[in-house]
Amino acid sequence: MQNVRGRIIAFLSLVLVLTIPFLFTKCSGYKIQKESRGVSSGRCSVCGTINTGGQSFCSFCGVAFSNAYREYKTPIITTNDQKKIFEIAKTNENREVREAAVKKLVDPALLADFARNDKVRYVRMAAVENPHLTDQALLADFAMNDEENSIRETAVDKLTDQVLLAAVAQNTEKNRGRENVRARAVRRLADQGLLAQIAKKDESNYVRRTAVEKLTDQALLTDFAKNDEDSYVREEAIKNLYNAVKELTDQNLLAQIAKNSEFGVVRLAAVEKLTDQALLAHIAKNDLDGYVCKEAIRRLVDPALLADIAKNFKGFNVRLGAVENPNFTNQTLIAEIAWNDNDMAVREAAVRKLIDQAQLADFAKGFRDGSMRLAAISNPHFTDQALLAYFAKNDEDRQVREAALRKLTDQAVLFDIAKNDESGEVRRTAVEGLTSPALLAEIAEIAKSNKDWEVWRVAERKLQNLKKK
Repeated sequence: MQNVRGRIIAFLSLVLVLTIPFLFTKCSGYKIQKESRGVSSGRCSVCGTINTGGQSFCSFCGVAFSNAYREYKTPIITTNDQKKIFEIAKTNENREVREAAVKKLVDPALLADFARNDKVRYVRMAAVENPHLTDQALLADFAMNDEENSIRETAVDKLTDQVLLAAVAQNTEKNRGRENVRARAVRRLADQGLLAQIAKKDESNYVRRTAVEKLTDQALLTDFAKNDEDSYVREEAIKNLYNAVKELTDQNLLAQIAKNSEFGVVRLAAVEKLTDQALLAHIAKNDLDGYVCKEAIRRLVDPALLADIAKNFKGFNVRLGAVENPNFTNQTLIAEIAWNDNDMAVREAAVRKLIDQAQLADFAKGFRDGSMRLAAISNPHFTDQALLAYFAKNDEDRQVREAALRKLTDQAVLFDIAKNDESGEVRRTAVEGLTSPALLAEIAEIAKSNKDWEVWRVAERKLQNLKKK
């Protein structure tokens, strides 16, 4: 009998041990969820010391671990009973638990009390952030009077009442030294007249810049861009003008801006959307901003206009843009420009656009300047193997010889140059073109005997690659 009684007592004790913690957690209305991240032990990548215990720094060299072991405790409210949640928020000793509880409250009056009176800023923040706290006057009060800047900003972000937003934005007395709060309110304003007033008269350049960012009146923006004493305000006005022009589709309005705006970046935005070929040509010839000219030329599609600019315009950069335009294809005029233009860059661009093999050969032979010969040899339409071999062997410019070698396929010529050229770079380029295992093996032996190790390495690498195939 005593054994039975003892077993019953032991069983009941076990049940109590197992259920009491559960009942306690259940009744508490919350739980602490634990999560671990990182590794608790490992070898230091700097000194190699094995560290244990999850420390953040190596015990030997002191270097910080990027994946150190961490334990995170997250409070989770497990009850929906608002009375219980309020009790947790009001009395729990753990700040994070109280914060989690406040986030679960739905009574605006309770939330207002926490937001106004709680001593812990994180709890006040949780109350202000709670979506059930929507009283606009109360939020405006927090935006202007809370001691914490972050709470003021959060309150502003929840304001929708334009009158109250205007009050926050213009209240320099209560928001003195808190320009970020007022600027946040300005960003939520919609009244263009009020924005203009703030942009003109506010004591803070940061707030004025924020107001200018919201303006849409082109005349006002132009005035700020030209005349404001603060460079950041002027810059913001120009940026706003640029963005506004980017949204335009009216070609007449774009044309007016492209011709008349005082700001190059704004004219550029207009030119980027223009289609009038005559106007684009006019801008390309007359605009004082090089970027605007370049964009105007890029948008030209009329071959006659491009030809006129490429041949006759005084500014070399404008002529260069016309020559490089893919719609300029007149080979006779391109050849004429390649021979006669007084700017080297324009002539090189013209040579790169030639497609006639004979003309390219004439240019390659006729130019004294190595860069012009290089442009001709590098042209993808220059494929004559005999001429390429001639330049690869005989041109005085190393870069021209290399360019010719890269297009050569004649193994005998490549071998001869790999063996005999005075330039190591040219010899290596020639070896790169060899595909014959016998020739590669021979050139490797020659290079080895001559102690030409760079050429030898290239030849050996190519041989190994061929063997793998």
